[in-house]
Amino acid sequence: MDRRLIEEKLESLRRCVARVAEKCPATADRLASDSDLQDIIAMHNYTAIDWGIVHGICQSRLADFRDFAAAVSRLFWGSSQR
Repeated sequence: MDRRLIEEKLESLRRCVARVAEKCPATADRLASDSDLQDIIAMHNYTAIDWGIVHGICQSRLADFRDFAAAVSRLFWGSSQR
């Protein structure tokens, strides 16, 4: 695979995770009622989204995405890029 492409995708993932962590509101109700926040966190089919689940992921599972980026870096380059 193209190293530059993978690095760009991983950096994009890191930026997205940081933005979600920064913008996620304190409650799922706030997320469900704020379309601007919804645009930042999820991009598709808002009517089918359970905002309680999305909020839970934003509050407690973002590290999984960071860990994934680190694992991909280790897989391709032997160490975490960030």
